[in-house]
Amino acid sequence: GPLHLALMGGLGLGVLAVLAIAGRFHTGQGLGLNLATRTGFLLAAAAVLLRALPEMGLMPWPPGPLHLIAALLWAAAFLLWLVDYWPAIRRLP
Repeated sequence: GPLHLALMGGLGLGVLAVLAIAGRFHTGQGLGLNLATRTGFLLAAAAVLLRALPEMGLMPWPPGPLHLIAALLWAAAFLLWLVDYWPAIRRLP
């Protein structure tokens, strides 16, 4: 559980943050995140919590494939980032 919080949470959300901030600056936009990117951060955080808290005994195990739900939320977070930034990235020379 704690390893998931540190690695999946810390490193994963850190990578998403770098992509979001650097993506805005490299495409000539100001600092500030759109709703899609903010939602992506929430989905990534939910994936981390869904994966780590049951192992730490802080949340009951939900029914169904826990790893699949966490993976889908994680993938959706980065996909939302891509959907949000792709138009600006595509316009780069």
